[in-house]
Amino acid sequence: MKLDQIILVLVIIVALTWIISVAAGMIAMMPWGLLGLIPLAIVIAIIGRVIYERLNNAEDDYYEKNVDK
Repeated sequence: MKLDQIILVLVIIVALTWIISVAAGMIAMMPWGLLGLIPLAIVIAIIGRVIYERLNNAEDDYYEKNVDK
């Protein structure tokens, strides 16, 4: 693995750990903390949608492979 991929994996692990700890803290503050899960779920859904669209976009793949950098 290249260094940039290793750093990306580490950043993803730290971000997931942070999101899980925030969600756990919100759940611990029942019932008002559950209201904070709504924006958190929206952000996670948007990020997931962006990643899904990028992975399934043939045009982006074509330009990534064939256009000089």
